[in-house]
Amino acid sequence: MVEADFVTIVASVLTSGGAVFLGAKWFAGRFVDDLLKRGLAEHQAKLDAALNASKAAIEAEGAQAQLRLQSTLHLANESLLGEAAAERAYRFDARKRLYSAVGPLRFQLIQAAEQFRARLDSIYKYGYSTAPDSYFGASVLFRIGRILALTELIERQIAYADFSVDPSMLQLLRFREQVLRALSSGDVPGKHPMVDWTQQKEHVVRDNIPTLSAYMTIIEADKSLRVARYDEFSALLKGYKKSGYMQPLVDQVARFDPTLTPIVWLRLIALAEACGGLIEKEALVRSRDPTQIDVRALLLKSQDADIRGNIEAYVAMAQGFRREAGSTAS
Repeated sequence: MVEADFVTIVASVLTSGGAVFLGAKWFAGRFVDDLLKRGLAEHQAKLDAALNASKAAIEAEGAQAQLRLQSTLHLANESLLGEAAAERAYRFDARKRLYSAVGPLRFQLIQAAEQFRARLDSIYKYGYSTAPDSYFGASVLFRIGRILALTELIERQIAYADFSVDPSMLQLLRFREQVLRALSSGDVPGKHPMVDWTQQKEHVVRDNIPTLSAYMTIIEADKSLRVARYDEFSALLKGYKKSGYMQPLVDQVARFDPTLTPIVWLRLIALAEACGGLIEKEALVRSRDPTQIDVRALLLKSQDADIRGNIEAYVAMAQGFRREAGSTAS
């Protein structure tokens, strides 16, 4: 009996102590957990605060960067728009000056080119005399001189007005070059055995051609320049031997005969084909059915042995003048 009570008391004590121990352990665990949670919460709060601060700083920096970018883009856009507007304004004004200065001359040149081709076709078909004191001879000289004077005036105006705003103006400069080549260069006769470079019987020295152009130019009271009319040219032509300006060309036309002066005939054909190259680009002229000439037939009219023997080469030469005069390539 005594032993049973002792056992009961010991078990009770042990049980009570175990409960206290377990309770202490549980409270200790809860205390540590609370400390950890509070520590984590504080750490998380600090991290959140730092993150929010960083985010705010980044957003502020981003906003400033966006403002700077927008400002830069605005300035760049304004600059580009300003430059584009200035370029448009310049090109518009330059085109107005160019068309005002060259437009009327260009139209006259196209007319002169067509009229010269028509005159050459008449020489081929009817064989009129080209003596300078005859109407037909004076007409041939006038039509050649008019082309020379107009190309000279156009070159001056193009240089003044800035032809770069209209690339098609290059065609006018190319046409002028082909006109000069037709009357002066060795490209026309090639190796023809009758070529004589010692005097201007079948060619005009290139540097003298502007002088011929000046002879066809009238200076108005306001100092402006224009090409002489036919009546003015006829009056000037009567005194050509005194001035000597037109003498080489007058003498060539006066002695001209396709069978006797084949080199001069070649040059007139080359000039006519250069005129054809210019006319080809003008829809207004094409609509009027411009003069069509048979280059091969014109060449054979000379009855020259060298031309007949090398007819393909001479046809190609004439066609080259047409092609180059009509080109607008830079």
